[in-house]
Amino acid sequence: MQLLYAAINMPDLQRLQTIVATNDAIPILKALPRDLHPYIYRFIADDVKIHYWMDKYDWTDTLHDLGEYYCGLHLIFAYFHHLKLGEDDLVDFLNNAGAYREKDKYRDAQGRVTHVEWSWNDDNCDYDAIYDRLGGMIYGQYETRHNMNGLYKLLSHLLTLWDDAEKNLE
Repeated sequence: MQLLYAAINMPDLQRLQTIVATNDAIPILKALPRDLHPYIYRFIADDVKIHYWMDKYDWTDTLHDLGEYYCGLHLIFAYFHHLKLGEDDLVDFLNNAGAYREKDKYRDAQGRVTHVEWSWNDDNCDYDAIYDRLGGMIYGQYETRHNMNGLYKLLSHLLTLWDDAEKNLE
């Protein structure tokens, strides 16, 4: 579906009201009153952004580039967090990638364990292969159109990380 976005320096409400269907749009959209076009765009805006971002960026390369600035585990955790995949899927992915869990025990002066913390150790991870795999998973998610809201959140998070990394370089 193609929409015409005719305003650049207008207030948000006025800009939203200028979104109308073009002549290339599907007939059912063109048949709707023009007053409804901006409201329809509100419902599909995230999907439109996803399609734009998937065409504009090579996500595998982007993950490789982000891996130079951020911990690789953060990118993995972000993928599983935003797409609302289960803890079991995350653990399986990390174990297959070569990461393993470490247990740290904290003791008091008498030697009693006060608490235990678990953390992931990624010393054995091959992040080049992991970023290739995550990129393939992002493209697979996009092709199957499964959980597009989660994909939108992930891609916007990755773009935010990219913008932050560029700001820190300046």
